[in-house]
Amino acid sequence: MGKKENRLETRIPIQLIVDYKCEGNFLFDVCYNIGPGGIFIQTQSPLAMNSKISLTFTLPDSKETLQANGVVMWVQSKTTGPDSAAGMGVQFIDFPADDKN
Repeated sequence: MGKKENRLETRIPIQLIVDYKCEGNFLFDVCYNIGPGGIFIQTQSPLAMNSKISLTFTLPDSKETLQANGVVMWVQSKTTGPDSAAGMGVQFIDFPADDKN
């Protein structure tokens, strides 16, 4: 995604809709990868760094809705090439351990 990969955990390519709430605003966008420590949300209007958000999403082939809290760790406000997308990297800060697997 145009950002140097410094993470320790592997990201899984996935496409799903993520509902999230920040400061009373309800938003939804598309996620294209997820890992045990966080998620990348593709959006043309990324939130500010350090914004705390509440996320809700359902993994493909699952009927269970997952909920987590996160913080925006990095923002890519515009694309930098054909393999990049505007969006934000969100680190999970409150995600039930059983749901991470």
